[in-house]
Amino acid sequence: MWIELTEADVLRKLAAPELEAARTAVLDAGQADPLAEVIEEIVREVRGRVAACARNVLGEGSTIPDECQAAALARIRFELATRLPGGVLLDEDRRTANANAIAFLRDVASCDVAIVQPDTASEDQAGKSSIKFVGASKRRATRSQLKGL
Repeated sequence: MWIELTEADVLRKLAAPELEAARTAVLDAGQADPLAEVIEEIVREVRGRVAACARNVLGEGSTIPDECQAAALARIRFELATRLPGGVLLDEDRRTANANAIAFLRDVASCDVAIVQPDTASEDQAGKSSIKFVGASKRRATRSQLKGL
């Protein structure tokens, strides 16, 4: 099944005070809440990894396969935590979870993880191979036809 990641999904992985700190820390005047942007970046990253495997088809919109949800949330949590100076929210568990998520997404890209294909495919698919194999053309002049010339 293909899903859209929401703020509620992120809230399940971060305590409310942690999320609030990551959303408001080091913002300049007029700068927007970074959560939506981070979610969008990670969704694009996951979709890119999924599309790297030629067997996969991308789902509609900003959806990702639910097999990749845990990895995407670990990546979002890590990216939000890196916004805070001094790595206040970055403990060893989160660093390990991020490294595992990246390794998992590499496995997805190399077709080592089976992804359930979407019910409805996106019209915009990542580029597939642009090599076109062309067979040899039929010979117009053969050795016997040119004999004696």
